[in-house]
Amino acid sequence: MKKLCLILLTVSLWPFALAGQNRGVSDSFLLGGLLYAGELPINNPENTGDIGVAYLYRLEGNLIIPADTVVFDSLGYFFFEQVRSGYYFIKAGLAPGSVHSNFYLPTYYGEEALWERADTIWVNSNNYDLHIRMLNLEPYLMGPCRISGFLTFENLLDSPLPPCEVILATTTGVPAAYTFSGPAGTFSMNDIPYGEYVLTADVTGSTAQKIPVSLYEGKPQAEGIEIRLHSGPQGISLDRGEDLEIDLFPNPTPDLLTIRIRTLAPKEISAILTDLSGILLLARSIPCAKGESLETIDLSSFAPGTYILKLKDPESKMITTKKVLRR
Repeated sequence: MKKLCLILLTVSLWPFALAGQNRGVSDSFLLGGLLYAGELPINNPENTGDIGVAYLYRLEGNLIIPADTVVFDSLGYFFFEQVRSGYYFIKAGLAPGSVHSNFYLPTYYGEEALWERADTIWVNSNNYDLHIRMLNLEPYLMGPCRISGFLTFENLLDSPLPPCEVILATTTGVPAAYTFSGPAGTFSMNDIPYGEYVLTADVTGSTAQKIPVSLYEGKPQAEGIEIRLHSGPQGISLDRGEDLEIDLFPNPTPDLLTIRIRTLAPKEISAILTDLSGILLLARSIPCAKGESLETIDLSSFAPGTYILKLKDPESKMITTKKVLRR
C-alpha cells in the first residue's frame, strides 16, 4: 500500500514541478504537501470520500493576510501556485460533509490546532513536502450536554462576521470537538459528555480568549458564552529577521535548555514558559549584548511533555513562540 502511494504521488507531482520550471518566474514558487488522516493521506491509495481544503496565509510585517485557498481530493495532495518569497502559515482540513470530518480537526503545518503555535514557513524555493497530519479529535461517548455562545471582534462589532472555527478541548489541550460560527457569530455544540473543557476560537491572525467550561449533572448546559477576538496579533516573530535571531538547543532536552539570541544592538528580551493550557510556569528577563547571547533554563523539575516558550522584544513588540520538548 505505501509503495503504491509513493509511486502515484511521484507521477502526480511531476506536472506541477514541470509547470513551475517552465513558468520562468524567478520570484514565485510552488508549494505543496499531503493532508494526512491518520497514517495515510486522504483518498490515498483508495478514495475515502473526503474533500480537503487548504489555506495559505502570508505574513506582512505584523499582519497575517489570506493569500490563497484550494479545494482538493486527488490523492490527498494540495498545492499553491505563484507563491512569492516570504513567510507563511498553511492550514488544512476536511470540508464540511466529508466522511471523516467529525474525526479530525483542521490543522496547521507543524501539527498545531491554533495559529499562534504553528510553524512559520520560509519560502524562497519550490517545496512539495509541506505535509500536514490532522489532529485527532478526542474520542468520547455522546453525552447530554450542550454549549452555545457567540463571537465578537473588537473592531468588527457592526459588521457581518465570517465563519470562524470554534474549538472545544480538554484541560490538557487535546481537541474534543469543533464547529463553525454562523453569520451572526453564534455557535453551538451538542451531545457533549460531562467534564472540564476549554473553549476558544481560531481565526488566523487574531487572538481569541480561552474560556473554561464545566459541564456536570447539575449543570449540563453552558449557554451565552462570549469569546472575544482581538483582530491582529500583538506581534509575530519569524524566528529570524533583520536584527534578531533566536534558536533553542538541545530540543528535545532532558533538563537544560539553552536559548541563543543574536541581535545587532543591546536589548532585553522577556521569556515566558507555559504549559499547553497557558498556565504560567516561568518568567524572566534576558539581557542581551550586541552579537550572540546565551541563556540557560533548567527544566529538570518539570514533567516530561510539551511546553510553550514565548520570547518578546519590547522594542519591536515582536514575539517568538517556540515549542519546547522535555524528555
